Amino acid sequence: MKILYKWYWQDIYYNTRRGIQNLFKYFKIVWSLVPWDISSVYKLMKFQLEILNDSIKNGYEMKLSRDEKVRDINRCIEILNNIIEDNFYERCGFDDNFNFNFKSLKKQQINEINNLKGECNTKLFELNTTETKEQKQKNAKAIKDANELYKNEITELFDIMKKSGSWWD
Repeated sequence: MKILYKWYWQDIYYNTRRGIQNLFKYFKIVWSLVPWDISSVYKLMKFQLEILNDSIKNGYEMKLSRDEKVRDINRCIEILNNIIEDNFYERCGFDDNFNFNFKSLKKQQINEINNLKGECNTKLFELNTTETKEQKQKNAKAIKDANELYKNEITELFDIMKKSGSWWD
């Protein structure tokens, strides 16, 4: 009977208690989880790493291994924050100082496009923008650089995460 208590009832008590605490702790993140958006997973990972980071900083661990773990975790948090905020274009110099609007095409233009493409669209729009030629060139480079930066940071994130097994030792 003592074994049954220890392995079953005691675990139920502590698991239930921890589960209720986690409901409050993770409520905001779990509430926003959606199956079609990876950013929810990144938000959860960032939240968990922030908790782990505080535990390692204030925990009982040798300074040498602690500092390396904290540095790696902080870099992961920074990369996750960049991904969540989707700030790669701004960091690469994308210039969004221009206006744009959509102008409805005339019926004759729509018919010409439909005949050309074999489609049956009833409403089509033309994008008009005040973006200068220099801005277009600069923005094309910024988009290319931002995509490369994103790939590099995702690769770096998961390279660091490969070492994460030792973070919970």
